[in-house]
Parts: sequence; structure tokens; C-alpha cells
Amino acid sequence: MDRFSPVCLLWPVACISLASAQAPAGKSAAADALFQDMPVVEAAALHTQTLEDAPANVSVITASEIRTYGYRTLGEALSSIRGFYFVTDQVYEYAGVRGLNPPGDFNTRFLVMINGHPMTEIVYGSNAFFGQDFGLDMDLVERIEIIRGATSALYGSNGILTNINIVTRSPVDHPRVQMSVENDSGGHRKGILSGSADLGRGANLLVSLSWIDGGGESFYFSDYDRPESRNGRSTRRSDRERGFHGFANLLWRDWNVVVYLNNREKHIPVPWSADGVFADPDTRISDSRDFISGTWSRDVGAESKLRWQVSFDHYRYADFVGYGEREATSHASDRAFGDWASTQLTYRFPVKRWGYLTGGVFGTVEFRNRQYSDMLDPEPARLMDVQAADRVGAVFGQWERDLGKRWKASAGIRLDQSHRYGRALSPRASLVFQPSSADSMKFVFGRPFRNPTPYEQHYEDCGLAFLRSVKLRPETAQTVEVAIEHKFRPAVLGVVNVYHYGISDLIQAAVVDGLYQFQNLSSVKSRGVEAELGGRIGRAADVQVSVARQAASERAHGWMENSPKWIWKARAARSFARDRTGVSAQYQGLSSRMTLSGGMTKPVHLLDLTTNWRFFRDFDLIAGLRNATSYEYTHPVAIAVDQAPAPGRTFFFKLVWRSRE
Repeated sequence: MDRFSPVCLLWPVACISLASAQAPAGKSAAADALFQDMPVVEAAALHTQTLEDAPANVSVITASEIRTYGYRTLGEALSSIRGFYFVTDQVYEYAGVRGLNPPGDFNTRFLVMINGHPMTEIVYGSNAFFGQDFGLDMDLVERIEIIRGATSALYGSNGILTNINIVTRSPVDHPRVQMSVENDSGGHRKGILSGSADLGRGANLLVSLSWIDGGGESFYFSDYDRPESRNGRSTRRSDRERGFHGFANLLWRDWNVVVYLNNREKHIPVPWSADGVFADPDTRISDSRDFISGTWSRDVGAESKLRWQVSFDHYRYADFVGYGEREATSHASDRAFGDWASTQLTYRFPVKRWGYLTGGVFGTVEFRNRQYSDMLDPEPARLMDVQAADRVGAVFGQWERDLGKRWKASAGIRLDQSHRYGRALSPRASLVFQPSSADSMKFVFGRPFRNPTPYEQHYEDCGLAFLRSVKLRPETAQTVEVAIEHKFRPAVLGVVNVYHYGISDLIQAAVVDGLYQFQNLSSVKSRGVEAELGGRIGRAADVQVSVARQAASERAHGWMENSPKWIWKARAARSFARDRTGVSAQYQGLSSRMTLSGGMTKPVHLLDLTTNWRFFRDFDLIAGLRNATSYEYTHPVAIAVDQAPAPGRTFFFKLVWRSRE
């Protein structure tokens, strides 16, 4: 398997491309759905605009692409985007972008949003919702907006690397009733029931409920290859997962109300520390992330818009971890609680000869931000108990103007005031040059920031694994990006994106006397270039290829851990029989990555295959293979082992039924 060439993995892509090039030019409903005009983006500037006009380089994943390629989780969908890569420690999935995904970080340097509502929780500052722990089912997604670069000028802390905004399907576009079931060879099962209703008087409602239940997979850990640890082979029971998702969306006149419910329990096969119990079926975590938000918006005159959003968020985390030998195990538990309310008011209006101005105010009040750690047995003891509630207020403004027919300029600035971390000023400016209808050049500068999280600042466990940190400083960054976009044909787009990040006071866990402690490290630089070419070939095929060359290094220690120098991606899809059948293939490759101990992982070459059928007008069947060649590889992680094994070949199927209108 070590001699396996990535060129061999590209043959399905080539075959689909050749078939589509020779296909007849008959137009189908699938072609219209899959290859619609360039989609729009809203999160880049707080209003709807085309990708060409957006003040950043933006990628969009559409609902039709989610169905065509069989994406079942947010992580699977984002894996198709150039420059993104994911790792898992069998608990959460962690996203890497711009070469930054240090082991032990909880996805803290970018934002994930649902309809503009940030999903960042307040205890760990995490956006770790890329597997089945993400409570929004992919059937409900209309599009996923990926805005590259700094976004702190609009959204505050954490908006350093990228912003991912998931836009949900409107209740008026959803079937009256839809049901689906899915299963895979790893034992994971899922059922979804959703529906919509016209309530009259301008009110429309969408409700979705789902459950997940997984038997788990068996993994081999070479570090535990000894008889007392089952020769390094975990059991399925020690990796099982179960959870519940709920989602509701009410549209009524000027109001858009969203309710999001998500809880999960996950068992963990590998210990988190060197003295942990291997494959302990009782070692587990449970977490929940819920919110309710209401957005009121109204047009004021012909070109002005007023928008007010209010929300209440809830987060819970608990773990149960075994230590020592299996015959004499002691247990400890960490718990975290977060409850907070937020509100934001924005007003966008035209100013004669000055373009458009957007002004806004934002505020958050944390009612509870608590974390504590307990030793449960043999002698119960409270190891840590921290209350770290914060209050944040912000004001921001944005200016946009057309400078003639070919130039567009925008600039924004935001001032955040945190009760615990003080003030932060975040400017951003962009210039867009469009020499023709087929070309666009974008120049973007930003200065984003990230405040330390309560976990990074306060966590300790009385010498088990962590020391309490000294006073941490917020991270700041200087970012510069240049993107060149060219339409070779109306449906074929090429992009070259060059970027440079200088991050000061990066917060990362360092080893002190054999224990971890979060510290502000010296500056980190991330530089790279990404290139992508993709679009429609013929009437019913999609082909996309990309490559990213990146260099992320820390001044004192050199190359960053878990940072591949190269990322290659290719995908292709072809529909047949008037959209009743389709096939797709997707390849992604990563060069070697360094682990925390200084070791190197082997390169990664993954091939995914998917096919879908629509029959009896009301049914869809989607089936596929993930890691079709069963390629063996590992992820750099920050737990008891230096590298965690990734899943092998997995077969899945999904059956969807929808009512006729």
C-alpha cells in the first residue's frame, strides 16, 4: 500500500470527464439544478451579493452538490473545498485551513454560523461540529458559504482564517413530509423525519427531528500492542455514538425564528493521557449545543435595510474518564456549562456619492460560564471550579462603493470591548478590480483577533495532565490576500489565491515539567498559494481540480505540527437518464505531516465513490464508498497516542422518501 500512486486514484475522475465530453447535448433537470448560475453569498458583507462582487474569495457548496456527492456531514462537504483538511481523535473532527490545525486546538481560529448565527461556544471557544455532532442534517442545507480570510471586522473574536456560514432551506421550499434512513458498514445508523406547513397569515414552519446510533468501529493502536491491552485492538463498543438533533424554522412576516437542538454521547476507545485505560467501554463524553434566535428585518425605503437579531444559547459538556489499570481503575470527570444571550442591530443605507454604509452594535451577556473537574474515586475530590462569565459589547461600520465601472472598494472596522480581555480593534479593507465580465482581481487586508478561552486561561487538574496558565494575551494577526478569478467559459471558473498571515501571541499547549500548559508562543507565519479549476463539461457533468501549497511555521520551533505542505483535490460527477441516475468520484491527498513528538505521518490518498438513483418520483437512494481503496493512514493528535488511526473502507446507503405536492 505504501507504493500506491495518487495517479491511480484519478482514473474515475478521468473516466467520468471523458464520458461527459462525449455525451449528447440533451438538457436535463439535473443539469439545471447542478449547474445553475454562480450562487450568491450573504455572510461576506452582511447582505446578498454575487461571488464576483464579494470582498473576499468565496466558495459555495450547493444543495445539489450535497446530494450528488453524498455528503452526510459538514466535514465531508468541506473536505471538497480547496485547502481544507480534517483530522479526528475519535472524539471530534478538527478542520485545518491555511496550513493551521495544531493538535490540541478546538477549531478556535475560524467561525461556523447557521443563518448568520455563530456556533462558537463560550467555554472552549470551539467550532468542533463537523461530524454527527453537528445538529443540522445535510438534507436541510440550501448552501454553505466559505469566506476566506479575516472576518473579525464584522464578527469579532475568532474570525482569523475563514468564515463558514450554513444557509438552511426555506420552509416554503421543503416538502410537506420527508423521511430518510441511512446506515453504513461501520454500524452507524441515522433516521430523519422532517416536514413543512403553511400556517396561514404569512406564516410558514419547517420542523426536523433525527436520531443517530452507532455501533462504532474497531481500531488498531500500535502504542498499545501488548496482551493486557487487547494487543492494541479496540472494540466496537468502545467507539459507539448516539445522539438527537432537532431543528425548526418559522417565517412570519418580517420575522425569521430558528430553534436548534443537538445532544450526543460518544464513547472513546483511546485514552486521553498516558495513564488512561485503553478501550474502556465506560470512558465517554456527552455534549449538547442548543440555541433559539429571532431575526427581524425590514426594508426602509428602496435601498435601506434594518435588521435586528436576538438569541439565547446553551452549551453543556461532561466526560467520564478512567485512569490506571483495568483491574484498579479510578475515574475523573470534567464538566462545562455555558448560557448566554446576544443581540445585534444593523442598518445599511445609501449615501449620495459615497456608496453604501452599514452600521451596527452588538452585545453578549454570559449568565454562566463554568467549568469544574472532579476525581470521582477512590477518594472523591474537587480538582478545579472556575466561574469566568464575560460581557462583550461592540460597534462596527462598513463602507462600500463602486469606483467607476471596474473598481469596487470596501472598508470596515469594529471595536470590541470585553470585560475580561479589554479592547480589540479590527479593521479590514478590500479592493476588487473587474477588467471584464470574465475577470476579477481581489486585494484584501485584515487585522483579526482571538481572545483566550476560559479553558485555555483557567484549566488545571492538580497534576494529572494540565497546569494552570499564566495571564494569556489575545492573539492578533495581519493578513493579506490576493485572488485572481477568471471565467474560461460561463460555467468554467479558474482561481488563483495567494495569502500571507502573520499571527502574534499564538496560544498553544506547551510541555512544562511533563504537563501541558497553554502559553502565548512567538509569532507564526502562514503563507501559501492555491489554484482551482472547475465547472461544467457538456450538459450533465461537473469536474473540479485544485492544489494548495502552504507553509506554516512558528518562529521558535519551525514547521507547525499537522501542517501538510501540499493538498491535492479532484472531483467529478455525471448524471444520466434525465437526472434519475448519477455517479461521482472525489479524491483528496495530503503530504506528510509532523506530529507533536516530531514524527511524520505517511502521505494520505483518499478516494470516495458515490452513486444515486431517483425512482417512483418519490424516492432517492444514495450509496457510496468512503476511502474506497481502504488506504491505511493516521492523524496527528494531542492525546495519549501521537497518531490516531483513521477509518478504513466504509460502505453507506441512504434512502429518502418525500411526499408529492
